[in-house]
Amino acid sequence: MSCLEAFRLSSTLSAHKKLHDQRGPSLRCETCGRAFTQPSALSSHRLLHRSDRPHSCSLCDKQFVRLHALKTHVLSHANERPYECDQCGKAFTEKHVLVRHRKTHSNERPHECAVCSKAFKERYDLLRHTLIHSGLRPHKCPDCSKTFVQSNALFKHRKCHERERTAGHHPLNAASFAVTRAETTCC
Repeated sequence: MSCLEAFRLSSTLSAHKKLHDQRGPSLRCETCGRAFTQPSALSSHRLLHRSDRPHSCSLCDKQFVRLHALKTHVLSHANERPYECDQCGKAFTEKHVLVRHRKTHSNERPHECAVCSKAFKERYDLLRHTLIHSGLRPHKCPDCSKTFVQSNALFKHRKCHERERTAGHHPLNAASFAVTRAETTCC
């Protein structure tokens, strides 16, 4: 499989080629397995796996790892959406989100999995998908120790534990809870 990524700067292309070079040293995230060519990029990426989120929105208390993400989020409260799709008129707070959205108007899927040939519109989606083939399950539930390939699956699973906790304070008896839990739980 050949890579179809394109770059404006030769230095960026050289750095990207290192991701494909099996001989060179690879910087990998211990949590999710994603590869990087620069130590600073890996260090920045690791912030996403932190449990503490030091930047809080003063309007809704939502928390963020990166200050840039908080600033973008604040725009959503002001309903500022300066980037508009020329095909459907949908507007976005960030340019890169508009660029990703424009791909929904085409059937092009340039990012193909080398293992199973499934194709994706976004490189990130391919990287996330490849975790399925890696055997890595980096997202661990702190309540029951189940592990998951993707963080969104862990998030969905944790809602089961939230339902269990709130059901403990619910006026239903234990027998009716057991029926409800068996029908709805993912645990």
